[in-house]
Amino acid sequence: MFGPAAALLAFLADRIIKTVALSENGRGAFVFKATLNSGAIFGLPIPVPAIMAVSALVMAGVLVFALRERSPFGDAGAALVLLGGLSNLIDRIRFGAVVDIFSVGLATFNISDMMVVLGALLILRSQKRRSTP
Repeated sequence: MFGPAAALLAFLADRIIKTVALSENGRGAFVFKATLNSGAIFGLPIPVPAIMAVSALVMAGVLVFALRERSPFGDAGAALVLLGGLSNLIDRIRFGAVVDIFSVGLATFNISDMMVVLGALLILRSQKRRSTP
């Protein structure tokens, strides 16, 4: 139960930080620079219809996995992927692009992107644990 609760906290942090970054553009105690990313995760230049289709398929697959394969790592991973994807979907609906707040080299990303990647790794970990005797 801890994993999904932690995923919910990460989702809320992502939404709050994006709101602060957009409204104040980094003024105050924390400095976040908001950029709108019309591409895919980490700023990859992929057309929006393809992003939406792949995102929907991935989220549906994760939901099916979460309902069938119950494990602490799997539950946490599924919650992270679903909530991270939901946060980025909210951005695409509201702004026509995802709000990214971090930039490292050529990659731009946000907490939601990190949630999706970490969630996928946890799901893989849960499968590895199930397959070892």
